[in-house]
Amino acid sequence: MGYSVMKSLVFSVLLLTGFSLYGQQSMLFTSQFAGSTGFLTFGLGIQNQSQKLQHELMYGFVPDHYGGPIDKLTYRFTWMPFKVNLCTKRTWLPFNPVAFVGYNLGKQYTIFPSYKKYDSEYYWWSTAVRFHVGFNTALRFNTRSHKGVVMVYLEANTNDRYITTYWDNYTNKSLSDLFYLGLGTKINVSALYSGKSTNQNHEK
Repeated sequence: MGYSVMKSLVFSVLLLTGFSLYGQQSMLFTSQFAGSTGFLTFGLGIQNQSQKLQHELMYGFVPDHYGGPIDKLTYRFTWMPFKVNLCTKRTWLPFNPVAFVGYNLGKQYTIFPSYKKYDSEYYWWSTAVRFHVGFNTALRFNTRSHKGVVMVYLEANTNDRYITTYWDNYTNKSLSDLFYLGLGTKINVSALYSGKSTNQNHEK
């Protein structure tokens, strides 16, 4: 992990911590497998008090034997408009739209395409930045005193490059070429910590 990656991660942690304290938001810890953010991804986020909006900053990496090495930073926004209360301890969030921006770290990636190497009509997109849209479905686990302590989700997404490639070659491609899946968990650190504090006070 390079020095620039460490600086970005430290800045992300400080930024989200500041937002969380200032706006009294919940702090989230995210871990994810695949899903266009990296082979493995870890990050921090904030969630509003109604538990419908989430902002996350994440770091992901791709190892050598899966096409790397690639270091990636991602900002993701999630909206959770609907919920189904399955029981007191479990809530299903059936359809949650997401949008995120991924940035590949490294001198070999450029924000703007290099027309010196490729023709503008052949390779017009950025090698460093990808814009993604998608959705996920999630199962949220609650405790007696706190809602949404742990959430498990399955997410599908696509991006500007996939959409363009699919549109130009839709007769030779299927929907599996357009959408990519990721599986992850989110832990509400604020709720978990406050729950421990409440239990300790009761014991005293």
